[in-house]
Amino acid sequence: MQVISRAESESIQFGKNLTLTVVEITDEYVRLGMTSTDGELNYWEEILYLQTQEAELQLN
Repeated sequence: MQVISRAESESIQFGKNLTLTVVEITDEYVRLGMTSTDGELNYWEEILYLQTQEAELQLN
């Protein structure tokens, strides 16, 4: 695993099509933004997992 540090508003580019930007850093969470030059929506396992967790919290 490679660990990369970035501050708010800094980005990391993966290949030619995907850019990951640190949007906000707080004590409780980090918000990341993804930009894809080909316009496709990209879903990652972490995003789907977080959406599931939020849905479970709303049910309780």
